[in-house]
Amino acid sequence: MKPYTETHNFEGVLDAPIDTAWALHTNPDQMRSALSRILDMEVVAGTPGQKGCVTRSVQRDGKGQPRTLDTEIVEVHPPHSITVRVSVRKASRVTYESTRTFERQGNHTPTTLTITATTSPIPWVMRAIIGLGRSKRARETAAEFRTETAEENAYYAHSAP
Repeated sequence: MKPYTETHNFEGVLDAPIDTAWALHTNPDQMRSALSRILDMEVVAGTPGQKGCVTRSVQRDGKGQPRTLDTEIVEVHPPHSITVRVSVRKASRVTYESTRTFERQGNHTPTTLTITATTSPIPWVMRAIIGLGRSKRARETAAEFRTETAEENAYYAHSAP
C-alpha cells in the first residue's frame, strides 16, 4: 500500500517589502526576536539562509507546550522561496517539509507569504488514528499560522525606520 501524507496550505500578507520578509525568515536572531513562540534557537550546522543550514529551536506548540525542532534548509531561491525539512522531537517523531514562497504585490510594500507543509509518509495502519484528529490539527495549525503572521507584522511595524 502507498504511504499516507498530509498537505496543508496557508497564505498571509506580510506588511513588509519582500527583502525584509526574506531576511526575517532566513535569520535565526530575527526570528527569535519576532516570534514569541520561539524560546531558544541556535545554528548547529552551516550558514544561516544557505542550503544545508540546520537550526535547532525550542518552540511553544499551539497548546503552549515546548517542543524541539530541527530545521534544515534543503532548497533556497532568494528572495522568493525557501524549502526546509523540519523534524519535531516529541515522543513520536514527526517530520515534514515546508516551502515558504514570498511574492511581491506589485510595487507596493506588502508581501504575500504562502506556506505549503507536507508530512512525511505515514503508514496506512496509522491513518485511521491520525484521521480522527486531522480537522482539529488543521485548525490548530491554521491558528498558529495566523498568530505568527500577526506577530511578524507587529515586528515589522516596530522595527521600521
